Amino acid sequence: MTNAAKQTTDACTRNAAQQDQTRLTLAQFLQRFFTGLNENGIRWCVLRNYEDLPEDNSSEDIDILIRPTQFPLVLRLIAGIPNVFITGVVRRHHEASVFLGGLEGQGIHLDFTFEFSWKGHVFLDASAVLDRSLPSQTWSTMRVPDQVDGVLNELLNTYFCSGNVKTRYQAKASRILRADKSIAIGRLSNSIGEHLSAELVDSFAIGDYQEASRRLSAVRRALLYRGFRSRPLRAIAETCRYYVHELQRRLSDRKYIRIAALGPDGVGKTTLVAELGRVLKNTAGNITPMNFRPKIFYNHAVPQTAFTTAAPLSRIKDWPLSFVRPVIWCFEYWVHKVLLWRVSSQLILYDRYYHDVLIAPRKYHCSVPVARLIAKFIPQPDLWLFIDAPPAVVCSRKCARDVMAGLSPTLDARRREATMRETITYSNACRAFLQTRRNVVILDASQDPQQLLALAEQAILRAMAMRTAAMIPFEMPQHESTEVANSYGALTGRG
Repeated sequence: MTNAAKQTTDACTRNAAQQDQTRLTLAQFLQRFFTGLNENGIRWCVLRNYEDLPEDNSSEDIDILIRPTQFPLVLRLIAGIPNVFITGVVRRHHEASVFLGGLEGQGIHLDFTFEFSWKGHVFLDASAVLDRSLPSQTWSTMRVPDQVDGVLNELLNTYFCSGNVKTRYQAKASRILRADKSIAIGRLSNSIGEHLSAELVDSFAIGDYQEASRRLSAVRRALLYRGFRSRPLRAIAETCRYYVHELQRRLSDRKYIRIAALGPDGVGKTTLVAELGRVLKNTAGNITPMNFRPKIFYNHAVPQTAFTTAAPLSRIKDWPLSFVRPVIWCFEYWVHKVLLWRVSSQLILYDRYYHDVLIAPRKYHCSVPVARLIAKFIPQPDLWLFIDAPPAVVCSRKCARDVMAGLSPTLDARRREATMRETITYSNACRAFLQTRRNVVILDASQDPQQLLALAEQAILRAMAMRTAAMIPFEMPQHESTEVANSYGALTGRG
């Protein structure tokens, strides 16, 4: 490693250590965020599962009701909190999901609700809910809805979608609705009618949720009928806007964030990717660690050693498959993408990527011209992580596994020599390939595993934050923790 490389690596290590020390806990973040909402005059309230806040979040997300016109200001408030990364924003017709990273422990998922609606038709007045909200009795900084609005939101949030009500809300709902039945009926009567509202609230109050499920079709019809009867043009426009927005969101490629980890065999990519999936939890709607090793026409059971030579007949048989493999691998990639089309936000952590075929074509036994052609149909990752280490370190790690498998000392010596050549050749080819790519971060795998994990996490969070900022149609405040630099060259000359 050159002196410049060592200085750059040491500086990255110090920055990661400082950010680890200054990470906010969930309670500290919520205190700053909720205080900022109150100081800026934003009308808001936490809708449900707020009993244990701010110390603990009993659900996977935090649901907050705000006005849609104030959503840009809310994002600016979050972006202005140091060492907090906005890693994803998914906007829907009636709500927006915001994913945050950089907090202590793991990320956090915030759901901002703009209106209580089904298919674009409002069943509960959000402005009235905000007007009736009040400070929490356990934490005065946090605002919550009054008990009737809170129960109606908890029940109807899933009821209109599936006809079911979560079990944990049922006992509380029965107790409150028996005491304030007339108030609940009055707040629902404008959307589904007084008679049907009374029947639905009675079913909830006595705990007869099967009867409530049977009334779902009638409740939906009443909601649609009253909307189309009172304001037909507006109801048609809202329905069309809802379906168009949902179709655009599901077909958009912007919901995918791809991180590709490259590096020689034995450097620790698979372990690192698995750990990243744990520490990056809640920074996206779904996190999928994925090994891009091809599954068709590739034998996993009998790996070919570096110092063995294929028989002439096997080379002849393998020649036609060398043209087919890249096409099959491209097909596998797009099939996997189609299977994820219902996911709102997807972070995919690739252990290797398709372009590894271009770096080491002989390893995958494929045609280079065909592989280059197919590469045009494979999207570039949002971040390349090149996990590198001195060849001696990689060789010792790989050969240690072979010794445990019972290889003889003679065979072990031959494998060491071949592994050293493989590692040097692959690292040089990978560096040459990444010189023409953007958003490349080179990490030294010979350092402490926890330090390596912290550096990789910071690099991914920065890449996700920059990608999210580019998608938001208004300017976001930037601070040092959201700057992404191309780290290629930090370890140039190593090897």
